[in-house]
Amino acid sequence: MGINLKKNQEENIMNIIRKNIEVVAIDKTIGNYDLCAFIMAKNLDELEKIKYLVKRERGVFSVDL
Repeated sequence: MGINLKKNQEENIMNIIRKNIEVVAIDKTIGNYDLCAFIMAKNLDELEKIKYLVKRERGVFSVDL
């Protein structure tokens, strides 16, 4: 999951993701995304729900799968 967000929101969003989603790894990146998260989902529907949960957080501009 690639996430673009407002400057200085990385730690806040990383903490929210870790608390609410089964995460394999999450890191700050340089390039197309500000954060890259490797997450666990049972199926595509659950993956879309996770995407929605992250996207609705304050400071998140976009989420790509």
